[in-house]
Amino acid sequence: MSNVKPNLGMESTSAFLESYFGTKVTELQLITKGETSQAYTFRHQDDDYVIRFNHFEDGFLRDSYAFETLTAYGIPVPRIIDINEFNNMFFAISERVHGNTLDAYKPDQIEFVIPSLVDVLMKLRSANVDSTRGYGPIGHSGDGLYQSWTEHLEAFFCEKQSGFWYGWTELFEDTFLEKRVFDVIQPRMMKYATYCNSVREFVHGDLSLDNALSDGQSLTGIIDWGNARYGDGLYDVSWFHFWTPRFNLPKRFLQCCEAQGIEVPHFEERILCHTYSQGLDALRFYAKTGRLDAYTQVRDHLLSL
Repeated sequence: MSNVKPNLGMESTSAFLESYFGTKVTELQLITKGETSQAYTFRHQDDDYVIRFNHFEDGFLRDSYAFETLTAYGIPVPRIIDINEFNNMFFAISERVHGNTLDAYKPDQIEFVIPSLVDVLMKLRSANVDSTRGYGPIGHSGDGLYQSWTEHLEAFFCEKQSGFWYGWTELFEDTFLEKRVFDVIQPRMMKYATYCNSVREFVHGDLSLDNALSDGQSLTGIIDWGNARYGDGLYDVSWFHFWTPRFNLPKRFLQCCEAQGIEVPHFEERILCHTYSQGLDALRFYAKTGRLDAYTQVRDHLLSL
């Protein structure tokens, strides 16, 4: 059950790109990171690009939408050159953002650019989304798919799903995913979801060390907007903290808001709601990909809250 991303080899990718551009590409290199997309960097003529292959198109469309929507606010989103189909899957070609993902740096180097990350979060919360409607994942129309954050969470974990999570409840029978854990954590999550319904901002949805790039001085790019949605911007703060607690991003973000005279009502309750939802999603992902050790660590953390 671990084949969640395509597996297109170097030779096949090179041949495809040569056919696509009509001339050879150079410096083709595999990007080993990424949970659902197979990705390569390459050079064509004098420009650097990234190509990604995925079984689903929606994430690429959200990448493009994020570029069109957020660059005006100074958020460094790579430009998408093309999105199309190839060999029963989808591909996206984008301009390459130079720098390394933050997980390639030492902790003290990451600490140096955390203020830049907080700045991106503040710019995200200021992005004007009034011309759109809805909460949750951004659809093809540019609107969210649900009427509230509560409805989004209910739909996100309901039994009937399409795309990547089609048939996910079968994991309770076929893998080590434990329904008893969901039965304990899910009501806690929904209890705090009501505190998130009054906030509607542009949310990255997967803000982590491997989706933020830096040249060592500042952030040069925020990539992989496939989980972009409308809702509570604290979701991004919580997500980063969930996977990288040592930098205490919630405290840093709250301090920044206070310094600017911005009130953040029900901060702890909202963070807790997002922590529960992110943890439950991680549990089913780790079950689907057969990663028991990671599953156990997340499960024990959720039950301890």
